[in-house]
Amino acid sequence: MRVIAVVLAQVIIAVLVGGLSMPVVLVSIPQTRQAGPQVLLLLVALMFGLLRLAWPAPKRDR
Repeated sequence: MRVIAVVLAQVIIAVLVGGLSMPVVLVSIPQTRQAGPQVLLLLVALMFGLLRLAWPAPKRDR
């Protein structure tokens, strides 16, 4: 159960950080304005990957 909670927290943090940093990317790189949803998806995937590296889920007990 703790594994699910950690992964869910990582997803929520990734979406929040990706959503907050998206306006900065859209303003600083004009070519990304046409590809808004793809940029958000890329930012969220990048944040989730970094969170998985920095904060791995606990090992399951067998």
